[in-house]
Amino acid sequence: MQIPQKSIRFAVIVGMALMIGTFLYPVHNRMLELGWFAGLILLWLATLASLSARKTLRIIVFFLPFSAAIPFVLPEKKIDPDVLCARYVERLQAYDGTRYVWGGESSLGIDCSGLPRKSLRDALLEQGWRNANGAAFRMWLSHWWHDTSAFAMSQGYRGFTRPLGIKGQLWNLADSPIRPGDLAVRGDGGHVVVYLGNREWIEADPNRGKVHRWISSPSDGGWYENMTVHRWVGCE
Repeated sequence: MQIPQKSIRFAVIVGMALMIGTFLYPVHNRMLELGWFAGLILLWLATLASLSARKTLRIIVFFLPFSAAIPFVLPEKKIDPDVLCARYVERLQAYDGTRYVWGGESSLGIDCSGLPRKSLRDALLEQGWRNANGAAFRMWLSHWWHDTSAFAMSQGYRGFTRPLGIKGQLWNLADSPIRPGDLAVRGDGGHVVVYLGNREWIEADPNRGKVHRWISSPSDGGWYENMTVHRWVGCE
C-alpha cells in the first residue's frame, strides 16, 4: 500500500520534534525517554515508507536499529576502575558553571544527583567506545534507564553505590579515607556533593543556581552538618 507523502512528512516533523525536544529539555525522566524512542521510531517508519521504490536502501534502513544494538552485545571486558573513576572526576569538573535545573541531567541544566550520575555515564560511554567493551555499554544503559536520586545513592539502589561507613560534617570528611569521586549525601537524602580531591568538593547548588567547586568549611552551616559517604561500585 502506497502511503501518502503528506502522512510521511507529518511523521517526519513529529518524529524530529520529539527527538529534538527531548534532547534540548535537560530534565531526564521516564516520559522523556519514551518520547525520544517514539520520535526515533516515527522517523524510522517514515524513512522506510519514503523508500518504498528503492529496495536496497529500504533493506539497509530496516536493519539500522539492529546495528544500533551492536555495542550492547559486545563481549564483556574488565573495566579498569582507576581509569573509569579518573575520567568520571574529569567529567564532573567539565560541568562546573552549568546552570542548576531540578531534575536536569545535561550541560543545558543539571541538579545535584544528575551531576554525578551524568558524569559517570559519560565516563562509561567513553570506556565503551575506546575499548569496544560491552560491559561498559550495558552499565551505561542500566544507569541511563534507572535514574538514581541522592536518596537512592544513600540506599545503594540497584547496587550502583555502596556505603563507606563514614559520616560527619562535610568540612571534616576530607580528613577521612575518601577518594576523588566519592559521594557525600545529606542525612535526609535531599542533597549530594562529590569529592574532587585536595579538600575540594563539587555540587549543583540550587541556592547559587549553578554547579560550583569549593573547599568546605564550618561557615557552610547546617546544610552540610550530617553527611554520609558512598562510592560508585564501578569505581572500585
